[in-house]
Amino acid sequence: HCEQYAITAILLKKYEKASQLLSKYFDPCLARKNDIYATRGALAYAKLYLSKNEYKKALNYLNMGMEINEKSFYLPFEIQLRVLENMCFFLMDEYEFAKQLSVRNAKYIAKQKAVELTKTYKGFFRLVAGLIGCVEQKKELSPALKKEYLSIKSNLRNPYISISFK
Repeated sequence: HCEQYAITAILLKKYEKASQLLSKYFDPCLARKNDIYATRGALAYAKLYLSKNEYKKALNYLNMGMEINEKSFYLPFEIQLRVLENMCFFLMDEYEFAKQLSVRNAKYIAKQKAVELTKTYKGFFRLVAGLIGCVEQKKELSPALKKEYLSIKSNLRNPYISISFK
């Protein structure tokens, strides 16, 4: 639950609160680097730093998360790490490397056995590569990429969007 509180604080731009939660509950796990809680902590820290546009710090935690996840492999964490890494390089305007990552990640996803999961994330990585192409060529999204975007948007929902405040 602590991870969700921290993510909620990040979404609300309460970065100091998120940092306090992460430090209190995940720093001990990260120091040991040996379980899924450490990977959760690394992912949450990466999300915090991505939200604050501190990409080098985000990459540091993504690399730590990848290292930890190798020992106690969990596919959903692997996919999150790959998505965040790809987005980090995209946001850093490192388009060529981000494009290489998106191609590599799409191939990785295609090899996985979870069909629905692979379909959605393969499309996500295709979209990233397409967005990079649009940025580099200063063109608008093609109809095919727009369709991919709409498909991804409907499949990968942000759980916080469905919260209704009355």
